[in-house]
Amino acid sequence: MFKKVNISTKITGLVTLMVLGTVFAISYISFNVNRSTILERYNENLELIALNRATYIQSYFNNILNTIKFIQVSGISETNPYRNNDEEALTEPDTPSVNFDISEYLENIKTQYNFKNLYLLSSDGEVLYGTEEKEKFQIFDASFLSKSLEDVYFSLLQQSSQSIYAGGPIRHRNGQRTILAIELDGTYLLNYISDTNGLGETGECLIARQIGEWIQYQIPFRGDTLLSDRIPFDSTSNAKPIKEALLGNT
Repeated sequence: MFKKVNISTKITGLVTLMVLGTVFAISYISFNVNRSTILERYNENLELIALNRATYIQSYFNNILNTIKFIQVSGISETNPYRNNDEEALTEPDTPSVNFDISEYLENIKTQYNFKNLYLLSSDGEVLYGTEEKEKFQIFDASFLSKSLEDVYFSLLQQSSQSIYAGGPIRHRNGQRTILAIELDGTYLLNYISDTNGLGETGECLIARQIGEWIQYQIPFRGDTLLSDRIPFDSTSNAKPIKEALLGNT
């Protein structure tokens, strides 16, 4: 059959095959280059989104931190927080009377910074003063009181009330220590984090913290609410980026 095909046709066919092969090779190379470029740009966009959101979240918590530091050195540190508690007053050193209304001060701070509530607590969680009537401060985060008595501490998100609690020690001039607890409205922060614009159909932004040997997620997952909200820190799962971030890497 091929013997009947003249040399001119054979040459034409060979040239055609060479051209098709060249076109295919160029198309394949272009496809890989374009795919690499698209992936590179997509990764750059993800890094930019992560950086912007991390910067915003860091700024949010820094503002709360600075507010607590401001309150710590305010007139509240000059007061005797137990002046209305006769039993406690008997065991505390005499403190000169200071013209400072703690209840009024907490109300003013609440209004000025748009906090949900503020409390001045004893080391065991008794509410000494507060913008909300309650005798005992109760929070699901078992470490809150002990951690807040030593340094500024932020609780896990309380899902039922959509609140985050910030706490810090108040060192009074007579040697007493109390805890300043601030209840923050976490809905605005959650709405910001939950914004999936630019993250496609499955992407999501997460906040996590290390608690002992665990990584604790702060907000629910976007697609699967049945997933565990914590995983072992040494897990080999897809939580590697979060683990690296908690180690201070990017």
